[in-house]
Amino acid sequence: MCGITGLISSNPLTERERATVSTMNQALVNRGPDSQGVINDKHVALAMRRLSIIDVVGGQQPLYNETGTVAVVCNGEIYNYLELRQELIRKGHRFSSKSDVEVIAHLYEDMGVEFLGALRGMFSIALWDAEKKRLVLARDRMGEKPLYWYKDPCGHLWFSSEMKSLLKGISGYEPPLSRSAIQLFLTYQYIPEPHTMFEGVRKLSAGHFLSVSVDQLDSQPQSYWRYLSIPEREGDPVQLVREELDTACRIMGRSDVPIGVALSGGIDSAVVAALSARSYPGTLQAFSVGYRGRPGMDERKRAEEVADFLKIPFYDVELAEDDFVRTFPRLVWAMDDPIADIAGYGYYAVSALAREHGVPVLLSGLGGDELFWGYSWIRDLVWENEPRSRFRGAPQWLQKIIGARPEGHRRLMLSRLHKDLEKARAMSRELLSSDSGSCPFPEVSEEWVQCDNEESIALPLSQLLNQTWLVSNCLALADRVSMTHSVEMRLPLLDSNLIELVVGLRKNGMRDWVKPHKWLLVEAVKDMLPPDLLGRPKQGFTPPVQEWYGAVCRHYGCLLQSGSLVTRGLIQKKHVENYIPGTPIGYKLLLLEIWCRLFVEEQTPEEVVEQADAFSARSYRAVEA
Repeated sequence: MCGITGLISSNPLTERERATVSTMNQALVNRGPDSQGVINDKHVALAMRRLSIIDVVGGQQPLYNETGTVAVVCNGEIYNYLELRQELIRKGHRFSSKSDVEVIAHLYEDMGVEFLGALRGMFSIALWDAEKKRLVLARDRMGEKPLYWYKDPCGHLWFSSEMKSLLKGISGYEPPLSRSAIQLFLTYQYIPEPHTMFEGVRKLSAGHFLSVSVDQLDSQPQSYWRYLSIPEREGDPVQLVREELDTACRIMGRSDVPIGVALSGGIDSAVVAALSARSYPGTLQAFSVGYRGRPGMDERKRAEEVADFLKIPFYDVELAEDDFVRTFPRLVWAMDDPIADIAGYGYYAVSALAREHGVPVLLSGLGGDELFWGYSWIRDLVWENEPRSRFRGAPQWLQKIIGARPEGHRRLMLSRLHKDLEKARAMSRELLSSDSGSCPFPEVSEEWVQCDNEESIALPLSQLLNQTWLVSNCLALADRVSMTHSVEMRLPLLDSNLIELVVGLRKNGMRDWVKPHKWLLVEAVKDMLPPDLLGRPKQGFTPPVQEWYGAVCRHYGCLLQSGSLVTRGLIQKKHVENYIPGTPIGYKLLLLEIWCRLFVEEQTPEEVVEQADAFSARSYRAVEA
């Protein structure tokens, strides 16, 4: 696991520009505390920070092909590297390391950009072809690893694994804040990719690559993998899924350093723990979080029961409300993008706990809900639509939600699929409106997918969930908060081969959404875990939400009145004065305010804490007087 960054220019690079790339790379030290590497060419400077997982001693990046004409830096893991390596050696390739990343350079020699289809893993890649003067940037299929990029007006294309690093490179260009992105954030609680908070700064979308040359920097990202283009699969779903799960957990356990599992006590993490413990007996450790007073959402007891059943050492940390409040600005800084998912602090804390115990790789059950119909409201939408669509179209209430069109197509509109999203969208427009009542900002294009009226909405709806909520909320949050502690988080339930299997089976007629909760996953592993555990509802690392909302708003709410949002004209003061502490929208506004102070005004998390403390002290003295 690493952080990568760099620059390609239509003009020869100056020493100052190379020094800037070095500064950007230093900002990624949390992603790669073990070593660093650079690639310098006339028009290109690439750099990386390394967290050593595979071939700890010999796997220093950049890595090259035999002739040194292809150079690669990579953030992530190529899980099938051993199989790829054997095949490449049979073809005559020579390797200089045992690193998983080196296979990329040799695959590119043989296949060009088609090499991306051979990789099974999570990654963001920067590959420099010195002969063709071509830079290829690429991101894994599901979007587990991030990559930001920006083309400036002076013929430079900058990229980095993190926003905070990229901003050090493009600070002289001062890209403005995107008001459309603010509306997206206030609606969804995250910003759907490829959008970011800055105009012109983009995330390379999941399953896409960007190929540019010194003479042509204007190329646009291209897709190399599409969820809805996965071919049909035949066979026994339960048996096939079990086999693929076994393989995913086995190859994701490949590591030259200790590995742990983030254990919440629910089905998904328990499945990952059970299969991984089976592949690597005696080596796995379990980490969990709980909450002071052990409220109902505290799952430590259940998690420890799973660990005991699997004979895995178990460690936990208890999180208190005041811990969350004091850490909040640091958590926002770690996020890179504003993400108002309060469960992020649990992942932040469990990653810190793993690191404290010398474990830099953490397996997680993240993604199980999205793949195996873990959200009841999504299953209900599919269930209500499916029996009717084949005969007389969707019912009227569903037509209203999905926007049925007379020419026989329907659009699935993300913000209209759930009442909370509809409410948040309306409130975001109100917050951004002018005194005249009109919204001064451009309309945000809706996130949607289209399907025929006679087509099941199951797969399009699943794709929509994956390309929005999963990648821009769940995966972005998990990557940033784990890597801030130099911990690599691996997700077996989002293995690309497993995804392709399940989607292919559904294309061939499997209607698993009509079955009981997570039927396919439960059936595949029911011989490995106690029956009572497999029937547990979804929980995850969810804290006492309302109490934590209220606590953080009480402590930092003082920053809103004359803060960055108001002074920059992003939110009108009258709306800030009327915001309701302890509510989701109040929490979003506060998080956005602190994000602006950190990423726009360049304050430190410690300075934000001091400002809030100083205001509280003044208020206390005023009351005492």
